Amino acid sequence: MLAAETAAFRGGKIGGVADVVHGASRALHARGWRVDVLIPGHAAVLDHVGQRRSEGVVAIGSFRPTEVAIESVLLPCNSGSIRYLLLRHPLFEANGIYSDDGPMNPFATDATKYALFCLAAGEALCDGVIARPEVLHLHDWHAAAFLAFRGILPRWRGLARLHTVFTIHNLAIQGIRPFAGVPSSLDNWLPRIRFDRSSLADPRWPDCFNPMAAAIRKADRVHTVSPSYAREIIRPNSDGPVVSHGGEGLEADLQSADVQGRLHGILNGCDYPARLPRRTSWANFLRIANDAVRRWASRTRDLRSAHYFAAQRLAALSRKRPRMILDSVGRLVAQKAELFLGPASGGKVAIRALLDAMADNELLIILGSGDVEFEARFTEFAATEQRLLFLCGYDELLADELYRQGDLFLMPSSFEPCGISQMLAMRAGQPCVAHAVGGLRDTISHEVTGWLFDGSDLTDQADNFVAAVAAARTTFHRNPDGFRAMRREAARQRFDWASTAQSYERLLYSTPTVA
Repeated sequence: MLAAETAAFRGGKIGGVADVVHGASRALHARGWRVDVLIPGHAAVLDHVGQRRSEGVVAIGSFRPTEVAIESVLLPCNSGSIRYLLLRHPLFEANGIYSDDGPMNPFATDATKYALFCLAAGEALCDGVIARPEVLHLHDWHAAAFLAFRGILPRWRGLARLHTVFTIHNLAIQGIRPFAGVPSSLDNWLPRIRFDRSSLADPRWPDCFNPMAAAIRKADRVHTVSPSYAREIIRPNSDGPVVSHGGEGLEADLQSADVQGRLHGILNGCDYPARLPRRTSWANFLRIANDAVRRWASRTRDLRSAHYFAAQRLAALSRKRPRMILDSVGRLVAQKAELFLGPASGGKVAIRALLDAMADNELLIILGSGDVEFEARFTEFAATEQRLLFLCGYDELLADELYRQGDLFLMPSSFEPCGISQMLAMRAGQPCVAHAVGGLRDTISHEVTGWLFDGSDLTDQADNFVAAVAAARTTFHRNPDGFRAMRREAARQRFDWASTAQSYERLLYSTPTVA
C-alpha cells in the first residue's frame, strides 16, 4: 500500500485515510497476506517510531536531482507483523502531513511532496530495494501520480504488469496542478520527459495535470469506500434546483471505469474491541476537555477566542451532567459543516434553529477544526449560546470520551464517501442523525439506529436536518424505552474489517478484466 498517512503511528493520522490503511492492512494480514505499507517519513511520525532498519537509498533523476532513503519498521500484528517502509527526505520532514498553500496556489507544496513520494516508490521497485508485490494498492490522490509516472517513464516499463488498485477516499480533493509554468508542475518534476498530456489532463482544464483522473483511467481496479458513494460519483454534480455531489468533474472517467467493470464500492470497516471502556464521569470528561483546550491554547502566542470561550463555558458548566448531550466530531470543512450553517426556513441557520429548540438542560458539543471561516462562525455562536460548547481542535482521547458521553450524534455531511465518525458513535451506543448520502445511507437505518434526512436544495436539507433532530429529541424525552432500544441496536451493528478484506480479495485483487 502507498498512502499519505496511517493510524499505525502516533502523529501519522489526520483523517479517514489513516484509519482505512491501518484497519485494512491488519485485516488482510489476518487473512494470510504479507502487507508492506509505504508512507512518507513525516517529522510527526519519526518522533514516535521506534528502532528503524535501513533498506537502502534510491536516486531520483529529477528534483534537482536527489536521493530518498528507505527505512523499515515492523509492527506486531496477529502472529506476525506488518512492515512499514518510511521514505526519508527533507521535503517530507519539513512540513506536516498536509500543507495549506491558500486558494491562489492550491496543493503546490503537497503535490510536489507526494510526486517525490510516488517517484521514490517506483524507483525502489525498479531497483529491487522493495520486492515487487502481487498487488499495489494506492490510496487517494497523494499516491495517484504513481500510475501517471508508470505510463511515461521509460525506466518503469517493467512495472507495467503490476496489478494496481486505486482507492478514492474523497473525490472532492484531486491534487490538480498545472502541467508547466510553475515550480509545482509535472514538467518541473520530470524535466526532459515527453508524454501525451491528454491521458493525464483534467477534463475541465486541459492545461492541468490531475493525478486522480490519471489513476482512475489507468488502474486495474478503482475502489470507493461505500457502495452508495460508488453510485453517486458516476453522476455529475448538481448545484441547480436539486443540490447533489457527484463525480466532481470526473464522472465521465468514472462511468467508463464502471462500464468496464473496474469500479467497486466496498464499505470501510471499524474496529470492535472485545470490551469498550465505560462512559467516564461527567467531571472527568470536563477535566479531559479542559486539558485539551489548554494544550491547544498553548500552541499560539495569542489566545484564540474559540479557546477562550470554550474555557469559559467549561468553567460555567454544572458538575451535574446535562439531561441530553448532542454531539458532533469532524473536520470543519464545507462537506461536514455547511449544513450546520445552512439557511433554514424562517431566516435562521440550522444550528440556530437547533439551539433555540433545545432545553436549558441540554447541551450541544461540537469538536473539530478546519477552515478558518467555519471556525469563526461556530465561535460566534459559542460566544453567546449557553447550550453550545465548541471545542476548536482535535484530541483522540477527548473524541473517544465524547463518543461515549453523547446521547445523539449529528453528522449532516453534504456528501460522505464512507464516514467513520458515525460508526464510532454507533459502536458507543449513540443513535445518529445524518444526511442520507454515501456511507451514511449504507450504515444507518432510519428510525432503527438513527434518523436520516434528505432534501432537494440547501434550505430543504437544513429544514429536514432540524426536523430530524427534533424527532430524535422527542423520542429521547417522551419514549425513553424506545430510545434505549435504538441505543442497543446501534451498538449491535458491525461493520467489520474482516468482511471488507474478503471483498478486497474478491473484487479488487483478483485478475483484472479490463475492457
